[in-house]
Amino acid sequence: MGSQAIGSSLWGGPISTTPSGTVSVAMVIRSALRIAGITLRPQRTPSEDQAQEALDQLNAMIGQWNTQSLLIYTKQINAWPLVSNQKTYTIGPGGQFDGDRPQWIDQANLILNSVSPVVRLPLTIWNDEEWSLIPVQDIGRSLPLGIYNDGAYPLSTIYVWPQPLTTYALELYTWSAIPLFSTIGDAVVLPPGYQMAIEYNLAVILAEHYPHESKILPSAYRQAEKALAKIKGLNSVPNKQRSDAASINDNGNRSSFNYYTGQIQ
Repeated sequence: MGSQAIGSSLWGGPISTTPSGTVSVAMVIRSALRIAGITLRPQRTPSEDQAQEALDQLNAMIGQWNTQSLLIYTKQINAWPLVSNQKTYTIGPGGQFDGDRPQWIDQANLILNSVSPVVRLPLTIWNDEEWSLIPVQDIGRSLPLGIYNDGAYPLSTIYVWPQPLTTYALELYTWSAIPLFSTIGDAVVLPPGYQMAIEYNLAVILAEHYPHESKILPSAYRQAEKALAKIKGLNSVPNKQRSDAASINDNGNRSSFNYYTGQIQ
């Protein structure tokens, strides 16, 4: 989902100056207020205070969605240059890796760009406890085996271990956060299913903020839950079935499992 300024009527009818398939934040807010039963009549527009508060709640809701993997619809793949013997790199706007601060890193690869063809080696991503258990964290001129991200904000720091012997590259697969919006005049580019989920879930939030004005129907709560569930179902990736270490036979070869007998062969 992206945003761009638009020049058409904020609360009115169709917007002809935006790309096909987009709507304005104003139209999303207007729809959410109608669903919440706050503005019941067609073409009734919210006050300036209501519009700003709805925008604030929209951004707060999207920020919360960005913490949930099943609401992230795509991932970024970026390759960042490593420096020989350098252990730490800041990542985020203005950091040494100047890009989006990663909400989460799904995968990481070491790119051996000094050979042809280029080789990618998977790296382990350590959590806080695993990183703290590495007894010697400063080992230079080696082949990196993994990384640790401290998750700081607005710049987080990525630690590379061991430190590279030359200028390899670090490839990161990170969550692409749903962008926040600056004004109600922004245009919203939505993947399929997201517009309804945003409008109905924003309506539920706005109904709680305006309990005296709201006449939200019970069916709206169910629709909000169903719309989110559909997105999560679409974004879920089935786990691949893999054999564990117990399926290695005495000869060191991978064996098969006979589900009739319950034995490894």
